[in-house]
Amino acid sequence: MKNLFKEQPNSILKEIVEETVGENSIEFSPTSTPTFEKKIVIVTELYNERNQKRIHEYLASLGRNINNKLISEIHILYQGIINQPSQILKELRNFNTNKLRISFVEKRCTLQDLLDYSNKWLSCLAIACVADAFLDNSLAHIWKYNWEKDDIFGCLSMNTAMFAKRTCNLVPWCHGAYIFKSPIIKPIKGDYVWSTLGSDIRIMAEAYNAGYKIINPSLDIKLTEIHRSRVSHHTKWVGKPWRETTPHHISKFPADSRERLDAPS
Repeated sequence: MKNLFKEQPNSILKEIVEETVGENSIEFSPTSTPTFEKKIVIVTELYNERNQKRIHEYLASLGRNINNKLISEIHILYQGIINQPSQILKELRNFNTNKLRISFVEKRCTLQDLLDYSNKWLSCLAIACVADAFLDNSLAHIWKYNWEKDDIFGCLSMNTAMFAKRTCNLVPWCHGAYIFKSPIIKPIKGDYVWSTLGSDIRIMAEAYNAGYKIINPSLDIKLTEIHRSRVSHHTKWVGKPWRETTPHHISKFPADSRERLDAPS
């Protein structure tokens, strides 16, 4: 993707449609090391979804993350163009918040795109989170890890009511968020779309292979998915390697994990 993240992310303001992305472009010096800020920033992606039920699921999750006082900013990588008619973009301007930032991208983001974006714009604790999931106040537990000292790459398994089921259960292999200190130091292979089938266990395999201590503190930190619409645009699985990371309590470090040879059922 050519010059995908050349421009500075824009705040979501009422006048965003009239603005041009990149008016105040910022470039980091290759020799500078930004100071790590003890704050949490979510990075997610959205697109011009047309199904009303699915739109409501995205907006409901986003609203809950906005209301979470532990989350400082939410950066949205939006697949589309700034002047494209979109109900989601229209609804985003209705949120009364200064937490939102948006960058427009040409196609679905790979993990490498996401890491490149984080490395350029963020110097804090970053959480790459699927758009239909939200975090509650249990997120405060994440600071029990030493993010400045330890080489940690984390995931969170989702509590989800799959399709039309009423009960919401923790699904161990279904990761909806990835936690890392940005800028990321050890390169992670990411030449695959990060939010499609199998990418969750592929990402953890690549982080493990890169030498990170991997964690999945989903028994203490709750990530909840809102997805009862049955709408899904994913059809292809991301290829191996795969690695299953067992949910655990904060006191367990690093996590138990094992190579996975077959796709989750």
